[in-house]
Amino acid sequence: MYLNIKHIIDKAIKSKIGVAVWFMFFQSSLIAFNYTPVEIAKILNRANAETNKITHSAIGETDYIVSGDSLFLNPDGTHYLYSYLPSRNTILRLDHSQFHGHHFARHLFLYHGEIYAFGGYGFWNDHAKLIKFDKRTKEWELVMVKNNDVLTGKPIMSILQGDSLFIYGTIQHHVNFQGTSISTNCYVLDLKKLAFSEFKRVTPNLEIQSCSQGFNNQFSKFVIFGTPNSIMYIFDKSKRTIYKNASGPSLWHESNVLKIDVVDSIYRFTVGNELITVLSDLTVDSINLNNYLELYCFEESKFNDWTPKGSEIKWIEFIYKYVILILVILVVFLGYHFLSTGGIYNRKILNQYRQLEEEMDVLDYVDTLKENLFSEHEIDLTFRIYHLPSQVRKIKRSQIINAINVLQPGKIEKVINPKRINQFLYKVNA
Repeated sequence: MYLNIKHIIDKAIKSKIGVAVWFMFFQSSLIAFNYTPVEIAKILNRANAETNKITHSAIGETDYIVSGDSLFLNPDGTHYLYSYLPSRNTILRLDHSQFHGHHFARHLFLYHGEIYAFGGYGFWNDHAKLIKFDKRTKEWELVMVKNNDVLTGKPIMSILQGDSLFIYGTIQHHVNFQGTSISTNCYVLDLKKLAFSEFKRVTPNLEIQSCSQGFNNQFSKFVIFGTPNSIMYIFDKSKRTIYKNASGPSLWHESNVLKIDVVDSIYRFTVGNELITVLSDLTVDSINLNNYLELYCFEESKFNDWTPKGSEIKWIEFIYKYVILILVILVVFLGYHFLSTGGIYNRKILNQYRQLEEEMDVLDYVDTLKENLFSEHEIDLTFRIYHLPSQVRKIKRSQIINAINVLQPGKIEKVINPKRINQFLYKVNA
């Protein structure tokens, strides 16, 4: 049994009002969408007819991206890259690639104006490599990613969200015993840092079924995963939630003659909240995905519930790094403070030591000295050197006393304090 939903364009034919409504609907849905689904279907049919003898691979819903007025086409499993412009009305090959066949079922996406392909299968090998088309060399270049050893096999579903690529399950083919193994592990690829992280789900025991990569979803909040004629999973970008199809019917009734590796001339497009199917005769069916989710699907996993494995350790490392950073800043600040204040202090001491070299008029001191015993404090006050640091004061005191004794021999003597043996007094003679 198949889903027999008439597209609203069929109703639009019956009335001018319907035509106006249909036109307004597409204008609102395709603000950034420079091509209608029917136009893209025609281009894909044309590209398959023109390139199939070269590429030997069909171009379908997962094999094109829109960038401005250009439509870029990358036949599945190959490095061929074609572009189409309405003004040019030709399908032009852009790449200079010679080797193909190692990334079937890859995820083709556009990030910051650059064309990327992620993961795939070929030559009996599953992988999660990231490659980017270099506009300068016209070649696909390997992008080096950190922690790539945490992910083995080909991603089953990968979803671009902002600067992150979420990976939902992996599959690995085993040549020796001709079987496959599916892992329910989840990962995220940070496209800014170019690093993988492994995540754990709240419900880790859920099974993940193998499916094709998502249809082009540049102009919709939904990502569709499945087989050529059926929906298996739907990802809601706004809610960051994956839904599993439990009982939804086939998308069209010609599924019995369809194969993945054959050009079927039937294409699916997600635009706004609609899944639009353009059949081989260019008639159109439309499914409202909000209604489809409500009728046939159940919530399987939320990306918001995922937590990084070893996140506690990473949090400790985060704190550790910032404590070290704060300590470094503190040391720099204290060093700057010490040097700035110490510099002023050193300049002050230097100026004080320079005073030691100045000539002294000791006659001023001689006139103020009377015959008596003076303590060190009293003699420094008399010599007006008490404000100087102790080392400078000591040297200055010795200089003045020696100068006075040169003028008047024996004028000042240094004697032991009879009351304190470890203290000296200064005896001034007549």
